[in-house]
Amino acid sequence: MKKQYFIQFSDQSAQQDLLIPKDTFEVVEIGIRDIDTGFLYPIIQNMLNFPLFFVVDSDLFGDFTRIASKLNIPHCNHSSTCISIRVDDINTLAELGSHTVDLVLAGMEVFIFSGQGLSEKDLYPTRNNNGLVEFKSVDISNTHSIIIVNEVGLTLYSRDTNEYSFKKLKRSIPEDYLFDSDGSTLN
Repeated sequence: MKKQYFIQFSDQSAQQDLLIPKDTFEVVEIGIRDIDTGFLYPIIQNMLNFPLFFVVDSDLFGDFTRIASKLNIPHCNHSSTCISIRVDDINTLAELGSHTVDLVLAGMEVFIFSGQGLSEKDLYPTRNNNGLVEFKSVDISNTHSIIIVNEVGLTLYSRDTNEYSFKKLKRSIPEDYLFDSDGSTLN
């Protein structure tokens, strides 16, 4: 049986997960039960342009460090609990995609940034008193898109409203997955 997914414009609560200037990005959620690499990888590949930056804010990022070192990928360990990695090719993207799925199924979040002029050295999150995540050192004007991956799907933030057309989102998801029109607000 095919796994079902839904697509909906994000409500105010999802738009408040990140502390960013109001009305900077369009926000859409793609939800799926038991996210997997076959679902995640095509979306990232079809929706974002290189370079990409993966940010993991968890002490479980050991696999990311090993991959970055083995493949000589630019990365920055910001602390014992945070790493950001620059991704410039589909081979590295495929490698990190499977580790991203492992982390999110363990309850973590992975942030993926796309944009020009970004640097892995500037991409480290902080949380304010309300629990909102902020990337204080990132020039948001250089950020094209942000994807937050978690165990129930993706939240996509983008400046490009064309990325959020129903047809483009549906084309980014493999046909192995079934669209849930009843659970979706975008169709």
